[in-house]
Parts: sequence; structure tokens; C-alpha cells
Amino acid sequence: MAFLNTLLFRLFFWKNLWDPRNRLESFKRQLTLLKWIGLWPPLDGSDQRRLLYRIYGWTLRIVFLYAFTLTQVMFFLNVETVQDLANALYALMTQLTLIVKLRIFCSKIDPIQVLVLRVRCSMFHPQCDAETKEVLRAMNTTWFFGTLFHVVTYATVTFWAISPALKGEFALLLPSWFPFDYRQSAWVYGAVWFYQTLSLYICATFNVATDTMIIGLISHTGGQVGRLGVLFSKMGHVAPGAKRQIDLSCKICNSLSPLLNNIEKLAKIHGEPYAYLIELILFHKEILRFAYEVVDIFNVSIFSQIMASVIIICMTALKVISDRNVVSMIGNLIYLLTMICQILQFCYVGNDISYSTGKFNEMAIFSNYPEFNKTTARAFLIYLTKVIQPADIKVGKVFKFSLTLSTFLWILKTSYSYFAVLNSVRS
Repeated sequence: MAFLNTLLFRLFFWKNLWDPRNRLESFKRQLTLLKWIGLWPPLDGSDQRRLLYRIYGWTLRIVFLYAFTLTQVMFFLNVETVQDLANALYALMTQLTLIVKLRIFCSKIDPIQVLVLRVRCSMFHPQCDAETKEVLRAMNTTWFFGTLFHVVTYATVTFWAISPALKGEFALLLPSWFPFDYRQSAWVYGAVWFYQTLSLYICATFNVATDTMIIGLISHTGGQVGRLGVLFSKMGHVAPGAKRQIDLSCKICNSLSPLLNNIEKLAKIHGEPYAYLIELILFHKEILRFAYEVVDIFNVSIFSQIMASVIIICMTALKVISDRNVVSMIGNLIYLLTMICQILQFCYVGNDISYSTGKFNEMAIFSNYPEFNKTTARAFLIYLTKVIQPADIKVGKVFKFSLTLSTFLWILKTSYSYFAVLNSVRS
């Protein structure tokens, strides 16, 4: 059993018991992958070391992402039929979307690193079993979707890598154009096969690392929203300060400490429930600030992934039903599953936040409302009318999408509609 635990941890960073006060533990896989592929500059390194690391990252992206995508774009420029269009777009859209996401990620790497470190803030530590349950649920969600997307993505790339051997021919892994005949000899084909395989694994790592990092940050937000509901239900039952842990080395706690230091004065003037409510509001504002920063940084990335997924799922499904080769059909089915998992994880963690905020009115029932004085009761009702309003993670500027399971179903239905039209044209 110990060997199995060690093996699972080395492969998937799996742990059967998380420390709810060390929430970055569930981000360990993402941080490791980001460091490997040149997307996570050292936080404590010298300027020269950070510059060398950025050169390493740019080299990987130019050789294995931009050049690799260019070969697919050249193939796309020569399409003539619907079948050629499906062959060109089903993977090309993934590459183009990845370029957009990486451009945003690299340009905003400094605020992203600050945001990830804020996950460790002592204000987000759970203080009871019910709060711990919410935090652990968020950590498990981060690990689960990271592992699921990790497995299906690398399974797809691995199957594509061995598909030429299963077909018994010199076939490219993805539709691409090269300025030479790659079938002229086994050596030339071997070099092209190796380049495409290595590029696919690196691009897959780009996708897995960045997407699951976003999922982890949104999931952490959902865990803290769940904690807020638990704290809401305890109002009037516990004294203020029961959930407060100030770490002056933390910038967030340091900025809020002057406000939190007045809690005792408020407790003497208006009573402990009122002071507790003020603490709750301050904690709620910090969760909102964290969520707004996540959405502000990754807004375009998630929106572009939603729009691209509609086309990718449609084109991949079209390719599945048109392929006569069993090996190609299996590879396309695995890729279709990967794309569905990719968009499902965004919608699931966003839907989890919507569900948690929808339970606030239920959690308010458990508060000790009958014992509140007039001032506290009035403030409590005003706050309650604000928090029971639906709260969704929305992405997009002109056209906005809520990260919910309803959006996930909309993507599938829209993809099927386009698929039905294109299939009728092809027929």
C-alpha cells in the first residue's frame, strides 16, 4: 500500500489526506508542470536567472508551439472540401486558442504568482470541522480535475503517437504541411514524427498546466464561499474573533488589521453579533476581491476556450463519423472526450460557486436571529438581501457566459447543431 501511495503521488501528486491550512498542496502538480515548461519564473531568483528562464520559456514556445501551429495553418490554407475543413480545424483551433491563452498567461504572470501565493493567507484557514470540509472539498476538486484532464490529455497524445505504427503507414499525427516530402525515407519520416510527438506533448503540458491552475483558483474561491455560508449560520452562536487569525506578514491581513482591531469596540457598543457580522462582511469582501482578480486575469482565456470548444467539438464529431479507419476513429473519440473534459471542468467549478451562494438563505435560518438587537437585526437583513442574490462567474465582454452546467449543455447543443448542418452538407 505504501508503494502504491508513493507511485500515485509521483504520477499524479495524489494524497489521501490534505492539510487544509496548506491549500497550495493541491496546486503542486500545476506549479511543477509550469516550472518545467518555462511559464513560472523563480520568485526568489536574481534578475539574470529570471531572464535566462524567460529565454528558455520563449524557446520552447517558438519551436514547439508557434512553428508547430504554422505547419497546421499552412495545411488549412489548402482545404477544398468539408472533410478537409474538419481535418484542419479540429486540432488547429486548439492550437490557436492555446496561443491566445499563453500570451495572456505570460503577460500577466506577476499578478498570477501573487494571486497563487494569496491562497496561503491565514484569513482563508478553516476554524471548525464544517469549514474544514468545505476547504477539503475545494482541494479535492482541484486534484480530481487536474488528474482527470492530465490522464485524458496524455492518453490522447500517446495514442496519436503510436497510431502510425497501428496503421502501418507513414502518417502524420496531425494534418500539417511541410516544404518537403516526409515519406521519402524512414529517417525523414522519423524526424518529422519525433518533432510532432514532442510538440504535442509540450503543447498538451501547456494546456494541462494553465487550465488546471485556473480551475484550482476558482475552486479555492468556491471553498471559501462555502466557508462563508458556514460562518453565516454561526452568527449569534459564537463570539467575534473565533474565525480571525491575523498574520502581519501577510499583506492582506496587514491591510485589514486596522479594521479588525475595532471589532472589540463594536462588540461593546452594539453587541457581539453585530461585531461578528462586520467580520463576516470584511471576509466576504476579501473573497469577492480574490474572485474579481481571477476573472479579470483569465476572462479572455476562458471566453476564448468556450467559443473554440463549440467549433472543436463539432469538427471532431464530424471527423469521427467520417473516418473509415478504426485507429483514427478511436483517436478522435479520445480527443473528443478530452475536449469535453476541458470545458466541463470550467463549468463545474463555476457552477459550484453558484450553488454555494444559493444556499446562503438556508444557512441564515441557523443563525441566532431572534436574539439580535434592533441594530444588528437591521444590518443582518440588509446584508442578507445582498448575499442571497445569484452570483455567477461570468466571462466575456460584449457576450457574457456564466460558468455553470447550463453553459456546458449550451456548448454541447450548439456544437451538435453545427455538426448536423455540416454533416448534411458533407452527405
